[in-house]
Amino acid sequence: MSLLNINILRLMQEQSHALNTQLKKLETSDFPSKDNHTFIKEAISLNKLFFSFFNSDDPSQISQQDIQVMSYLFRYFLMNIYPRIEHSTDSHHPLEVMIPVKEIIEKITPGANVITSPEYAINYSIGEIWQCLARPINSLNKFPTINENKTIMLTFPKLHKNNVLFGCIMGHEIGHYIDLHCGFDLSSILYKQLCQFINIQSIRPYVVNGQQLTDQEIQLSLPDMLRPVYYNWVKEYVADILGIILYGPASHFSSEQIFMLYGVEQGAEILKDSIAQSHPRRIARSRIKRRTMEKLNFTSYLSSDVIQLMDSWHHGWENAQGMTFTYETNSFKFNHAILIELEELFLSNLDQIIDAIISFCSVKSIPMYTSTEFNQITGRLVAKIEGLIPPNELDGNPVSSISILNAGWISYFQSLQVICDETKNQDKNAAQDILNNLIRKALYSGHIHRRWIDAATNTTTN
Repeated sequence: MSLLNINILRLMQEQSHALNTQLKKLETSDFPSKDNHTFIKEAISLNKLFFSFFNSDDPSQISQQDIQVMSYLFRYFLMNIYPRIEHSTDSHHPLEVMIPVKEIIEKITPGANVITSPEYAINYSIGEIWQCLARPINSLNKFPTINENKTIMLTFPKLHKNNVLFGCIMGHEIGHYIDLHCGFDLSSILYKQLCQFINIQSIRPYVVNGQQLTDQEIQLSLPDMLRPVYYNWVKEYVADILGIILYGPASHFSSEQIFMLYGVEQGAEILKDSIAQSHPRRIARSRIKRRTMEKLNFTSYLSSDVIQLMDSWHHGWENAQGMTFTYETNSFKFNHAILIELEELFLSNLDQIIDAIISFCSVKSIPMYTSTEFNQITGRLVAKIEGLIPPNELDGNPVSSISILNAGWISYFQSLQVICDETKNQDKNAAQDILNNLIRKALYSGHIHRRWIDAATNTTTN
C-alpha cells in the first residue's frame, strides 16, 4: 500500500476516534425519548466498525476501492447523521408538535424510532436517516451485519419549535412517511398509472429525438422520462391529500400559511408561485387540498368567515406571478407548457384519486380524522379556549390531539379579539401566544390522560 493511502487511513481513524469521544458524551445528555438513546447506541456501534476498518492491522489487504467506499460512507455519517444526533436533545425538541405525530406513527408502524432535528429555514421534512447508510455497508459483506431498523428523522424550523399550529404541516409530512417509508408506494403506483393516460402526440415534441421513436417506445419510456419532475409532483400531491385525511382542515391552514411566507412578492396583494423541479405550483395544491376537504365533508362545517379567508388564499395563488421554467434531461425537454398539461392530468382525475386514497386508508387502518368529530367537538373546544381553558377534555374524557389542533386554528381565525378582551390586553401577538400555550398544554395533558386510560384498560384486561 502507498504511503498516501496509509496516511489517508490514519487521518480517517483519527476522525473516527474524535467522533467516538463526542458520541460518548452525548450518551449522558438528556433526550426526549428512548428512541434517541437507541439511535446513539447504534451510531457508536457503527463508528466502531469504521474505526476498526481504518485501523486495520494489515493495511496492505485493503483495496483502493474499499478505502474510497468506506471513506465516503464515513464522511456521510460524520456530516449528515452525527449533527442530527447532536441537535436532537431535549432543548431542541418540539415536544407538543410531536405528540400527534408519534401517536399516528405508532398506530401505523408500532415501535418505529422517531427523532427530531431543528433547521434555521422555515421548512418541515421527514425521511429515513439510518437505512440509507446501514444497507450500503451491509451490502459490502465485509463486516458484521448492522441493524437496519428504521429511524425516522423529522426536521422543523428552529424559530417555530413551539408553534403547534404551524406544526400541523406534519400531517403532510406523515403523508410522505405513509407513502414512501411504509412500503405502500402510493405515489409510485399512481405515477405509473397517470403516465398511461398521457397523449403521446401532445408530448412527442418534448421527447429528445421524439420523431425517431414509435408511439409504443415513447409510452414505455414515459415513466423514466418524466420522473425527474412529475414524480416529485405526484409525491407532493399524495402527501397533501393524506395530510387532510390525517389532520383535517388544520393541515390545509398550516401549509397555506407557510406557503404564504415563501410566496410573498414585492408589492401588495401579489404572490409568487413558480414551477419547480421538486415541488408543483401552489394553486394546484390548493385545489387538491380544498377538494379533499370537500370530499371528506369538512367544508360544510367551516364558518363563512373561514371559507372567505380560504378563498382569498386561493385567489392569491390564481393571480400569482411565476418565473419561466425550463429543464432538460438527455431524454426529455421540460417547460412551462407541458408541465401545466401534466398538472391538469392529475387534476382532471382528482376525485378518483382522492377516493382511492381514502379507501386505501380505510383498508389499511390508517387513522383518519372525520368531519363528524370536527363538527361535534370543535365548537365546544373553541368555547373553552375563549374562556382561557386548555381544551384537552370534554365531559371528563380526553379529546384527540387532532381535534385540539383544529380548534386551535379556528380560534386563531376568529377568537383572538375575544382573548384580548378576556385578558384586558389588546395586543394580538400576546393573545396569539396565549392561544398557542393553551393548545400546547391541552396536547400534553390530553396525551397523558389517554395514556392513563390505556394503562388502566390494559391492567383490567390482564
